[in-house]
Amino acid sequence: MNLKKEILAIMLMRFKIQPLHAIPMLESWFAEHPQATWETLKNLLKEDKLTVFDGSLQELSQQPYKLLCIDDSPLILQEIERFLEKLNYSVFLIKNPIQATRELIRIVPDLILMDVNMPGIDGYKLCRLIRNHSVLKTKPVVMMTGNTGFLDRAKARMVGATDYLTKPFSCAEFLEVVQKYLG
Repeated sequence: MNLKKEILAIMLMRFKIQPLHAIPMLESWFAEHPQATWETLKNLLKEDKLTVFDGSLQELSQQPYKLLCIDDSPLILQEIERFLEKLNYSVFLIKNPIQATRELIRIVPDLILMDVNMPGIDGYKLCRLIRNHSVLKTKPVVMMTGNTGFLDRAKARMVGATDYLTKPFSCAEFLEVVQKYLG
């Protein structure tokens, strides 16, 4: 397989972008990076150093960590954004858990925080999907919920959650969990 076809295949598998849409993105990326080669681009894609955002390829090295938070409560998302606003993280907030499945693959976050009780698909099912995806299976997943029981924690572990954060949580508790996985 030649290098161009391999890159198009990577973009299709990782970002679900058809070659017809990927080609203009690649042309734009090469216009912005005239010194780059196809080999350079392939290596950046394989090392997860590029993502697709707003219809273009973007390098991730400019943003040290990406957090993706999934919660159907706008209030919780607003508080998480407030907790993280002074830190140098790229934060993606998603209210719709069904939309999250597509965004997770597109963004490939360094840390995933999600509510357990959501409409459409609950956090347990979503966590199981994440653990079955080759690009996401090693990413830390923190379940956030008001459920405090031992069985809830055990169920979260069984589906592959890395950690568990009980709501309501303080800014200090939240940041402690975030820094535990992102350093």
